[in-house]
Amino acid sequence: MKYYYFISTLPMLDFQRPAFDGGVRAFDEMCGSSLAPEDAEFLLSVTLDNPPAEKIASRVHSQFILWDTNLRNAIANAAMPNGNARKYLQKEEDFFSGIDYIVQNAAAKDDPLERDRMIDQARFEKIEELSALNNFDIEFLAAYRMKLLIIEKYASLSVEQGEKNFDILVQEILEENRKKL
Repeated sequence: MKYYYFISTLPMLDFQRPAFDGGVRAFDEMCGSSLAPEDAEFLLSVTLDNPPAEKIASRVHSQFILWDTNLRNAIANAAMPNGNARKYLQKEEDFFSGIDYIVQNAAAKDDPLERDRMIDQARFEKIEELSALNNFDIEFLAAYRMKLLIIEKYASLSVEQGEKNFDILVQEILEENRKKL
């Protein structure tokens, strides 16, 4: 089904400048009230995680999961060299050039947040590439939701929340150490 009017009302997404008020939740609510019920329900199942094959109904989502599996494996291999990551790797269904280059460039960054941003920007760009020929259909909306999930990850980051989470972790560690004494 084509959703010309609905899709034309959505703001363009840019990895560097989030521009969707309300994030994924607001998008899901808009889909629920504007799309066919089965399409709105389908979009709720579109995630960045690696779902079971029977849960993937979108071509863009399926191709992204294949690519992202290779990316995750490359990240694991970079983090645990000398074959130590072997037991954590997922089966790769295809080969994608350029993934090693992405991971090497990200690994060269000292700041862990910058490494994650580089990896997620590559994900964002891959989703755009995979959905380039999809306009006004459910494939476009699946790609839109995946890109929105990536953007939302960074919109929720703040120094205050990071410090709060750090303090909680330190308190948990101290509490565990007290119990051991």
